Amino acid sequence: RLKPELVAGPDIGSLAAAWFWDKNHLSAILQADSNDESASRKITQAINNGQTGWESRWTWTQRAMTIW
Repeated sequence: RLKPELVAGPDIGSLAAAWFWDKNHLSAILQADSNDESASRKITQAINNGQTGWESRWTWTQRAMTIW
């Protein structure tokens, strides 16, 4: 039986996210595209199979990028 509630927690959730990122070679998108906005759209497409919610994610990404 599947237990999707297990990935709601930070431990297994972060492992599941890392697995998905690696399995779908999302780091390659970041390495191949030097334009942050374009790369963000490509990552969103790969994860969501669409652009729903991209504007909000892009706003948060820009805020996070000021830290690093």
